[in-house]
Parts: sequence; C-alpha cells; structure tokens
Amino acid sequence: MPQSLLWEKLEAKDVATIHSLKESSKVRAYLQDLFERRPPSWLITDPNDADVDSKNDVLLEFFFHTLRFCREKNFDFERTSTMFSIMYWVHTNSMAQKAGQEESMKILQKYLAQHSVHRPPFSEAVFDDVDVRVITRYALNTYYRNYKCYLYAFTAKEILSLTSYFGVDHIERPIVPKPLAQSMTEEEWSVKEAEQIEKEQEEEADRQALLAELEAARADADVSDPKTGPLKEMVSKMTADNWADLETKLEMIQSRVLYPSNLKDKTSFVKRK
Repeated sequence: MPQSLLWEKLEAKDVATIHSLKESSKVRAYLQDLFERRPPSWLITDPNDADVDSKNDVLLEFFFHTLRFCREKNFDFERTSTMFSIMYWVHTNSMAQKAGQEESMKILQKYLAQHSVHRPPFSEAVFDDVDVRVITRYALNTYYRNYKCYLYAFTAKEILSLTSYFGVDHIERPIVPKPLAQSMTEEEWSVKEAEQIEKEQEEEADRQALLAELEAARADADVSDPKTGPLKEMVSKMTADNWADLETKLEMIQSRVLYPSNLKDKTSFVKRK
C-alpha cells in the first residue's frame, strides 16, 4: 500500500520499545536517538541555523506528547505508528508551505480520510470514526491552539515579499528614430515651427472673438428686456431659505394642476420665513 503511512516512521519494534518505557525522560532519549540514526535525520541539522537546538527540543516535545496521547487512548501498535507519521507529515508539510491554520487542517483531514476508509491501494482503514473525532479534537486542542507559535519558530521571517511580472506588454520600448535620409533640414523645421505658432495664435484669436460676442449678447439681453433684468437680479440675491420656499410653492402649484381632487387639506401655501 504505497500511500499508507503505517510503519513509515515507527516500526512495530519501535512502538513496542516505547510502550515498554515508563519514564518520560527515557522516552525522550529514545526518540532523540531514533531521530538521529534514521537516514536522513528527522531533526533539523542546518549548521547555519542558530536556533537549531531550540527547534529540535520543540520537535521532541511535540512527538513525545503525540505518543503519550496514543498511550492514553490505548491505541494499538498500528494506530500508534500511523498517528505518529500523520502528525509528522502534517507538521513538516505545513511548515514547508507556510500554510495557514485552515490549510494545515485540510492536510490533517486528508491524511485522516486516507487512513479511515478501506479502499486499497489508495487508502487503508486504520482508524474508525471514533478515532478520527478523538484525533481531530486532540490536534485542535494542542497543535492548532499553538499553531502560530510553530509558524514563528519553524519558518523564515519575511521582511518583504515582492513579486515582479515581466512580459511583452510590460516592457517599455524606446522610440526608433527615423533614418537621417528622411529627416528635415533646419530650414524646413523652422518653417514648420512658425506655421504651428501662427495656427495657435489664430485659434486663440477666434476663441477671444467668440467670448466677446457671447458677452455682448448677454449684455444686450439684460438691457433690452425690462422684465428679465430685474428677475435675474432678484434670483441672484435669493438665499437658501428663499429657494426652499419657492420650490415648495412650485410643488403645491404643480399638485393643484395635476391632482385637484386631493387638495382638500392642502389649500395653504407655506409662508416665507
């Protein structure tokens, strides 16, 4: 069964030896010796890591409590070996991927499902439904309760995460100059520049003339129409309250014209403040 973790990390003789040890110190010593002599070592051996001893102590403590849980739940050798391997790979993969807590729990659920359904060669029913619930509760109350601490201890510290994308659309290409044979002479350039300046001056003159015509037409409208001038002056002096009163009156007039049957109680205008 290539996908089964049974006997992958702990063989039957290893589990039997651990079960025979009664003192916690002897169990830790046996685990450390077991981790170091298995090729490659299950402990961290990076010489450039200044915290290697502290990390290995955390790992030994983590696996010691995993084995103690198996003993408290009276797991047999098969379930103990499988539980040990599952927790080993959950921790290893989660730290390697810098997975969040939810992603790490999905990894755990995948391993538990793989070892709770008898479907060879893809899975093997080592645990039953009760075991799966007990293991999940144990992981939540121990490993995932301190998951951020494990991430802090076993993953590299990120100061900056920068992603750059390069492609054809993101490359700034220089403008290709024309050949000298197609370039203009200095005289041609001077003539073209003068024409451009003259065109801009003509456009500005047309714009000023149009503005003058509009101003003259507005002045003539104010003087020629005696009714419009005073009205515009009155509107320009109206305050916000005056505008509100005027809008209210207009709405009342509109309602009288459109809905004359609904105006029994709406016969008074709002007084101007």
